[in-house]
Formats: sequence, structure tokens, C-alpha cells
Amino acid sequence: MPRGGSIMLCSRCGNSIGENSRFCDRCG
Repeated sequence: MPRGGSIMLCSRCGNSIGENSRFCDRCG
């Protein structure tokens, strides 16, 4: 797993895992 926020880390649309929630723009 690469460091930093990535949209690929998003679990569901608008929700991501842990701190990555800020980097999560849009999923799907």
C-alpha cells in the first residue's frame, strides 16, 4: 500500500479508510 491519500483507498462512495477520508474525492 503506497503512502498518502488515494481514491483507491475508498471503501465506499464518499467514505474512505482512516485518515484517507480527506483525500477521498469520489468513488465509483
